[in-house]
Amino acid sequence: MRRARRVPRCVWITDGDDARARGWNEEPNYTDMQRHAVLSIGASEIPEALDFRCCIGLEVHVAGDRGEARARRIHAALIDAEAKRVITSIYTPQGIELLTHGI
Repeated sequence: MRRARRVPRCVWITDGDDARARGWNEEPNYTDMQRHAVLSIGASEIPEALDFRCCIGLEVHVAGDRGEARARRIHAALIDAEAKRVITSIYTPQGIELLTHGI
């Protein structure tokens, strides 16, 4: 995409299985009718070892489905990878906590 000078408006990352990761470019997102890149992180993957170069300069939304500590590690790894903006949702029994960077 970058070689063709096309860039998604944002990247969605789910720390879990996300069916949208397999065909995100085939249909637009229902909220704004644009195509958003979708990545899914497996349970055995180490957040600090993931290659997030595809997120450089982009807005990234993270769904921290596997717990607060892991979500914070993914959030930090994206900041280290130079994502422009990172918004991480951490789901807890008390509600949703948002971590933000670049806002």
